Formats: sequence, C-alpha cells, structure tokens
Amino acid sequence: MFYTFDEINKDTDLRNKVGRKSESLIDMMAWGLPVPSGGCITTTAFKEFISHNKFGFVTEIIHKHMQDDNQKLMDEAKRIGEVIINGEFPSILKERIEGFIATNKNACFAVRSSGTKEDMGEKSFAGQYCSFLNVRTGNELYDAIKKCWASLFNKRVISYCKNNGIAFNDMSIAVILQEMIPAEKSGVIFTVNSLKGYDKEMILEACFGVGEALVSGEITPDHYCYDWYNKVETKRKLGDKKISIIPVNEPPFTKSISNSPEKQKEFVLSQDEVKELAEIAVKIQAAYGFPVDIEWAKFDGKFYVVQSRPITKISYSGIPGEWTTADFKDGGVSSTVCSQFMWSLYEMVWEITMPSYLKKVNLIDKSNGIKWGDMFFGRPYWNVHEIKGGLKRLPGYNERIFDEELGIKVCYKGNGYVTKTTPKSIWAGLKVLTALNKSIKDQNKVCIPFREQQKKKLNELDKFDPVAMKRKEFFKFYEKFIKEEYFLSESTYFYLIFNNSNFSSLFMQKFKKINADLNYLNLISGLQNLSHLLPNYRLWKIRNKIMHNNDLYKFWKEKSIEELVEIWRRGSCRAYMDDVRNYINDFKYHSSRELDITVPRYGEDPSSIMKMVKTHLDIDDSHDPIASNKKQYEAYEEERAKFLKAVPFYKRKNMAKMLDQLREFLWWREELRDLSTQYYYHVRRFTLILAEHFKEMGIADHVNDIFYLPVNDIFKVMNNEILKDQAKVIIMRNKLYYNSFKNFTNPNEIGSRFVEIESTKKTGNKILKGIPCSTGLVTGKIKVIKDIFDADRLEQGDILITKFTDPGWTSHFSLLAGVATETGGVLSHAAVISREYGIPAVLAVENITQLLKDGQTITIDGYKGEIIIC
Repeated sequence: MFYTFDEINKDTDLRNKVGRKSESLIDMMAWGLPVPSGGCITTTAFKEFISHNKFGFVTEIIHKHMQDDNQKLMDEAKRIGEVIINGEFPSILKERIEGFIATNKNACFAVRSSGTKEDMGEKSFAGQYCSFLNVRTGNELYDAIKKCWASLFNKRVISYCKNNGIAFNDMSIAVILQEMIPAEKSGVIFTVNSLKGYDKEMILEACFGVGEALVSGEITPDHYCYDWYNKVETKRKLGDKKISIIPVNEPPFTKSISNSPEKQKEFVLSQDEVKELAEIAVKIQAAYGFPVDIEWAKFDGKFYVVQSRPITKISYSGIPGEWTTADFKDGGVSSTVCSQFMWSLYEMVWEITMPSYLKKVNLIDKSNGIKWGDMFFGRPYWNVHEIKGGLKRLPGYNERIFDEELGIKVCYKGNGYVTKTTPKSIWAGLKVLTALNKSIKDQNKVCIPFREQQKKKLNELDKFDPVAMKRKEFFKFYEKFIKEEYFLSESTYFYLIFNNSNFSSLFMQKFKKINADLNYLNLISGLQNLSHLLPNYRLWKIRNKIMHNNDLYKFWKEKSIEELVEIWRRGSCRAYMDDVRNYINDFKYHSSRELDITVPRYGEDPSSIMKMVKTHLDIDDSHDPIASNKKQYEAYEEERAKFLKAVPFYKRKNMAKMLDQLREFLWWREELRDLSTQYYYHVRRFTLILAEHFKEMGIADHVNDIFYLPVNDIFKVMNNEILKDQAKVIIMRNKLYYNSFKNFTNPNEIGSRFVEIESTKKTGNKILKGIPCSTGLVTGKIKVIKDIFDADRLEQGDILITKFTDPGWTSHFSLLAGVATETGGVLSHAAVISREYGIPAVLAVENITQLLKDGQTITIDGYKGEIIIC
C-alpha cells in the first residue's frame, strides 16, 4: 500500500500502481541523479481507502455523469471530494506510513498527487492535481494525502478529461511522500527551447526560496538560455522576484516574504550554476530519449531534481522557412533517430547533388550559402522552402498540389502560392522543360553501364579484406573510398531519384487530362524482377522446400532461432541450411533498418533470416509473392490497354513511350537503391575496422562510438587535425544529442511557416483521409506496430498500421491484408511493395497510430485513400 522508491524500483507490478510522476522520480533515482528520498501510496491503497469507507465506485459514478450538464457533473464531483476528505484511513496503511516517517525523523515532506494518466506525452494533466509542501507528521500529513486523493475529482481534472476525451473510469491516483528540500533557490528547466524549437538550447527559470511562487505565477523569475551542446550561455534576463516563498513550522507550512530591492536585482544563478544544472538536465533528457521539463531545488550547495515530465508542446517558430522529412522518412534516413555519422554521409551527397541538379534543370541560378538539408531533433530534414522557391518560376505551379503529392502538411488556406501564366513564366517553363528532357535522356544512358561498373566494383570489394593493412595505409584507403566510391554510388542514385520524381510529375500532368476512368496505380504496378522483392522470392522457394518435407517442417518449427543460428555457424548443410547460407551470403547487405548504419547487416547477424524462414512456414500458399507479382502484372497490362485506348490516337505513341519510361525509371530506382544498400554494407564494414583502430588509439571506448563522429571529423582525426581528447569530447557530446531524441516523435514538417493546425484529416467521425497508394478494398483487424522490432506480432491477414516502413519490413508484407502509414507517398517504399503484393495501401494518414488501437476493425479503401472505422 505504501512503498519506498527503492522497493518500487525492484518490483515491476508496483511501478504500474504509482502514477507517472512517481515513476519518473524512481527512474531518475535509479539513474543516480540527485532525487530526494521518498515513497508512494499506491493506487491500490486509494481503492482500499474507498472500500474501507464504503464510498462505492467513485470513478464509475463520475464516468456515468460525464454527459450530464456541467453543473450537475461538478456538484457530484464536489460531493465525492468532500466525502474523501472526511474519510478514515485503513489501519494497515497508517502503520506503513508511520513506519516510513519513523525512519525519517525530523524530516518534512512534500505530498504530491501522482495520477495514472499524468505526464503522458500529449496529455500531461500539468497543474491539475494538488500538492502540499513542508508538511509535518500527524493529522496534517493525513489531511494532505486525502486532499491529493480528492483532487482527482476537482473541477480542473474533470474538465480536462471531458475536453480531451479521456475516460474517467480509467483514472486513478497515487500519492508521493518525499523528503522536503528547504530550497534556497528553485526553478524549472526545459531541455529544449520549446518556444523557438532550438534542440540544443535549454530554457531555465529560477527564483529564491521554494518554487511555488514561480509555478503559481506570483513572480517573474530570472530567465536564462543555455546552449548545452556548445556550453555557452546565450541569454540571461533579470526577473522582478518581489517575493520568496519559504518553509515554516505552522500550517500551511510555507509563507511568502518580500525580497529586498537589492535581492530583486541579484541573479539567482551564476554562470557555473546554469552550466551545472544544464549538465544534470541533458543527462535526464538523454536517459528518457525525449525533451523534458524539470523542477529543481538547491539547498546547502547541492542541486536536487524534484520532478520531470515530457514537454508536450514545442513551437518551431525560431527555425526559418519550411523543412520536411518527406521521402527521408518512409524507408529513409529519417525513419528513426539518425547518427551523426550517417547524416554526415547523406549530407555530403545531398548538399552537392540537390543544388547541382536544380541548376542543371534551370530551377535555380545560384545556391550560395543555402543549406539544403539539416538535422533537427535527431532527424534529417530537407529545405522544401528553397526548392519551392525554384518551382515558383514555372507557369501553373500550385503549392497545394506539390505538398499533397509529397505528403507534406498543408499549413495555409486554399492553394497556397500559384504561379500565373505570363510570358516570363512561360519562358522559364520552356527552359526548365528543355533542360529536364535533356537530363532524362542523359539518365537513360547512365543506368546500364553504371550498374555493370558498380557490380564489378562490389564484387571486388566483397573479396577485399583490409584488416592486414597498416594504419596509415588503411586511413588513406578509407578516405578515398568514402569521398570517391561511396559518393559516386550515392550521388548517381540521388540524380536518378530527382529525374524519376520530375518525370512522374510530367506524366501525371498529361494523365490527369485524359477523360476516362483509369487507375494510375495499376499502371505503375507489376514491375518485373524488382530488386527488393528478389530476396522474398528466394525465401519463398526455401519455404516451399521445407513445407514439402514433414521432417524438415518439424525441424524448423521446433528449433529456436538461437539453435538455428548456431547450426548455421557450424557450417552444417542439414535441413536446407545450405540454401539458407547461400541466401544470407547473397543478401548479406540487407538489414532490418537499412539506412541506419548502426544496425548490423544480415551477414553479421542472420537471426532475422531464421525468424523470417520460420514465419513463412505459417503462411498459406495464397501469399506466394511470385504469384502476386504475376497477378499485378496482368492488372497492369489490362490497365495499359484501357489507358492507350482512352488516349487520342495522335498522342498514343508518345504516351505509351512516356509510360514505358516511367516504369523503367521506377524499376531503376529500386535497382540503384539496392546498389546503394550494398555500398552501405561496405561503408559499415570498413568503418567498423576503422573503429578498432580508434579504440587502439584511445579515441573510442567502444567500436560503435565511431558512429557519433561526422565523417569529416573522422577524416580530420585520421589526418591529425583533431586530437584524441577533442575527438572524445565530440563523441560524448554527439552521443548525448543522439540519445536525447531516440524516443522522440518528431514532426514531419518543421519551421516558422508551419502553424498549429488540426492534426487529423477527417471527413466525419469514422473516416480518416490519406493518399491512395495501392488499390483495393479490404476489411479486417488491425495491428498498430510501433517499429520493425515490434513487427513479430504481425499475423497472416492483419492490416498493418504504423508510422512508416523501411526496406527491412519487406518480408512482412507477405502476411498482410493491407497497410496504412502516417507518412509516405505514391513512390515510397510501403507504396511500391504494397502494389507488388497487390494489397491496398493508404499512406500519409496523420496520427493514425494514435487514433486507432490494436484489434479494431477497419476498411482500407485504396481507391479513395480512406480508412473507414467499422
């Protein structure tokens, strides 16, 4: 009923009964942070108190009254609150509390409510419950506990639940008893600048005495900004601080005193204290993996953390322009928190290829000083504002169409910016079209020889082992490999993506003018021998061999993944392990997250392959990927015939040629993606060898530390331009930054132009709107899957609901009846693979993972781009 923080930390079941505020304190205590000692009266104790006093099902009573008029609801809540305050404590609970008090003689306590729904990301309940400071032993302590319980039924909490659609019968409350710190100074820290969206700048506010004067708004506190990444205080502003609140011995145990004019003009925190607080705060943020606001107190020369909760609202007004993760997220580099090494590789290519291509097709004249990509909150974004600036030259440019095709959030009314057709814009358009056609012709000449050249080079790299090279020789090889060979591979792939995207737009402009009932998605489906599906075809053949032999089937079903991996490592050929070994060797460069360089490839850890083989044994023959692709190709041929019949005869030849070119580009896009993935395999392989050198040199403590160094810093280390101690500081700083956002749900768009708008696209209570990306209509049960590591829960016939997919998800598509994601567009990974499997897919459905729950039945309409909640 009452347990100390130490006791709760050792018992998972107890952690579920103490509310989020208590859990946060217990977490921070376990991480070795300066948290005052204390304990918690559990939600079970609250139920026992209600039962002991025969009050009935109080939360159910309020839940039933939620639809009543407000006055009747509040009257009932007030009655319950008064009944609780007049209730009697069960003797067993009293004994436990008094035992705790006895071990903390002469201590005073902060008595705080800890709601089960409190501090839960978007719904924080901040300031809704009651807290009491500097409470002594005796009746005052028990009164404070009962008042905390009663605060569950106060007007603020009930209104918050009603306004946010929170079921009150799910609510409960625990109470924290914590040693009171008689603070000389106190305040709050926001670990990011939540007003501007600066991810490395903290906001600190401070006052003299305990923090109630600050929290209640009775004073204007001192205000500080601190860049923890560069260890620089960027701002300090003096508050009025006319009063301080201090602890006293009599009820209500705190009182307000006036500060002298001299004290009001004195800053609460020195620069060293700001730095010390920031160091504590960034450790907390990195441990949680998301931005937090922290309440702190200082007494007798020591800082204490008394509370921490997620920051629920961040404004990005301080980031100029518009930035998006579109095309970076679905199967891309922004699909999860990104290491500085991975982003630096991508950035090296992006910052050259993007402006180079835009100049080549006459969309920009110069790009001096423009940053085309950047990292915010641990994720890469690209500068859509500058790209739109180039597109505005073109006649008929429509901003809304551009944004919707890419799945970028629309933050304006109407069509946004629309370019008028004038002689100037027509001339600009002709220049762009001429240059674009030339770029497309040039691209056609590149693909085949480039593939042959890269395959030859990759074959050489497979056979090349640089382990025996001397350090200086290897350093020279590594720098050349990244700057020349990796750059060539990735830049060629990027240029193809740019041409593919622009050609798709040209085709769509003509397609939309055809007056016929045509299905565009069928026209781009049924691509043959698509590189990312070849592993699935091979896997299906292995599955078929095993399925046709009862002994083999039993063997694979009964063996654990660990046992299968061990059999593989021993070189055994039994049970078609030779086929599996060849499969792993041929596709060793794939992984569960292919653009996360920190994740081992299948050749390093084949457990994912073993898991896929076992999973495929539970799939029936109707999910044969080869048969599915054949069916999709037949649908394409049928649609192609309809399409060409609908095109006027004098345009037919040109439109047929354009369709063939579009499909060819889509095929080559996947082919070059596969070559890129193979190069990343070798980038990782050589970088891990480099990491061993850095370990021997005392630069890295662990091989994975190298992924926190940007590639240009790695070159500088190798060339003695960055010394060992400097490199270690960079690694530590970047590791803190990476961990600070590993569990953060970042917005898909960021920047000053994006304003707070309604986040869900609804056309009614039961319909969610997105982008239709693969045709079909299916009704079924959903699984809300948070990431690839949660995908093992998928079963045959499930509808997948997730934020986005990665190429590592491909093997799971054979299980699915349909797909819906929060991001993506017609050419994204989830769309391409869904079309090839012939399952309906709707992408870019905002917040779908929050709006739907496991087990719900929905209908996916892949024709209209709708999710119908049944």
